[in-house]
Amino acid sequence: MAPYPLEWEELPTRRDCRISVYMTNVDPEDERDWPRQHQWLTSKINDFNRVFLARVRDLDAEDWKQDGVVDVSAGPSQADG
Repeated sequence: MAPYPLEWEELPTRRDCRISVYMTNVDPEDERDWPRQHQWLTSKINDFNRVFLARVRDLDAEDWKQDGVVDVSAGPSQADG
């Protein structure tokens, strides 16, 4: 697996940020290319899982207090939609 750049995206209107990778020069409406696109997506999802799963699991909400308060009642944030 060759390394590839990740994008760190600040989301100024939200409390979240996004880590992403993009497939370039692709037409999502080209059904003939879907197998290649799906293989690429599967590969990246597996890479993200392998790299980030343990790191995220080991995070402690107590380390990320904002103004001395941790609000875990809100649950996970929702993705942009």
